Amino acid sequence: MLSKQEFFSKPKYSTLSTKEKEARWQQYRSSNRLGKTTGGRNRSTRIKIAKPGGQATLHLRMTPCAVDYMKSLVTPFSLTQPACIPDLHAVPSKKIRVKCRGVFSTGTTGDGQCVALPACTSNQGSIVYITDPTYALGPTIQSSVAAGVTGPVCSKIPYDSTVFAGATTGGIRSRLVGFGVRIRYIGPELARSGQITGFREPDNAGTIGLTYDRVRALSTSKTFSNKRQWIYAAYRPVQPAEYEYSPFACSPEVPGATASSSSTPLGFVISGTTDTSGNPGPAPFEYETISFIEYIGNIDNVSHTHVDVIGMSHVRNSLPVKSVSDNLVHTAKTAAGQLSASLRQAAPAIGAGVLGYHLLAKGSSAEQAAAAASEATAAAEGGFLSSVKHFGTEAFDWLGEAAPEAMEALEVAAAVAA
Repeated sequence: MLSKQEFFSKPKYSTLSTKEKEARWQQYRSSNRLGKTTGGRNRSTRIKIAKPGGQATLHLRMTPCAVDYMKSLVTPFSLTQPACIPDLHAVPSKKIRVKCRGVFSTGTTGDGQCVALPACTSNQGSIVYITDPTYALGPTIQSSVAAGVTGPVCSKIPYDSTVFAGATTGGIRSRLVGFGVRIRYIGPELARSGQITGFREPDNAGTIGLTYDRVRALSTSKTFSNKRQWIYAAYRPVQPAEYEYSPFACSPEVPGATASSSSTPLGFVISGTTDTSGNPGPAPFEYETISFIEYIGNIDNVSHTHVDVIGMSHVRNSLPVKSVSDNLVHTAKTAAGQLSASLRQAAPAIGAGVLGYHLLAKGSSAEQAAAAASEATAAAEGGFLSSVKHFGTEAFDWLGEAAPEAMEALEVAAAVAA
């Protein structure tokens, strides 16, 4: 990290006012602190050796970057700060968190929808397609060109579609980090009725034209009675292009995509609502969306993005199959349990890597170190320390007293194990 004097000596800051320089300095300090421990080392996903009561214990710790990324995918409405994707494409980016809300209704037949367009990262593209009380086209997902369907935008998003690289030379690019949409009934209790199906298309493909029966048959959908509580649907990246920065305002850069492309991979369909007399009719709901987005290009408020490929791998291994829920506590506990299991599975290989490094440091040949690490990994079915004590005790005793370079070795071992 640069000193304040070194930072201000850069030519690009020479013309700024004192106030602007100070603001840039504080932004620089904040972006560097995001990925550092109090000791100054990078916060990559790592293991820690503790010895409570003299018993060596292996701990695996997730980085803040990876934890925030997981929250943005599993419980996005619980995350109160911007997030980023901690992959190898960790270029400096502008990171935002945007929440938008509105109301919608089922139609005259008791059918309706709130389907989301999560990849829309401009303030001119629809963020949802929702029905109003006049909707009369029945149980089929429709776009905003249909009668009784509208496509409100999220005006809080800072950029319009004309500034993207797909529309202008030298424009900006964006990628979606996380997204969620939730709905709940807001009508009179006497008229509360119907069935709500939350869904996410498994390949994040478009759903316009699908019948509600077809939506209910998706492996990633879930059906609920119409309760007066929030029901959630969360985005999941599936295609490789969804991890890349796209030149298009409302679509990843997938084959065939253009500046006008968009997709509706997740949301809710509702059927069977009635009026107070029990006849099919409109029912009012409210919705909220939340988007976590990264932008690159000639833009302001750019900050560092930190790489944690190991942590990202554990996050991807831990995501629930279904991304629809009416109980966030249960969703979070399930995801945390899966994350814990993924970390435990990695422990033997990481521990074996530490052992191999230790043996090399003690003067063993590369072949001897590799053989010992391989044998340790094969033996470690119930956890590294409990299964390979004759290999592990000395290595972890040494590690607990080692200098900072030992932690660097751990990071190398963890990277190899991943």
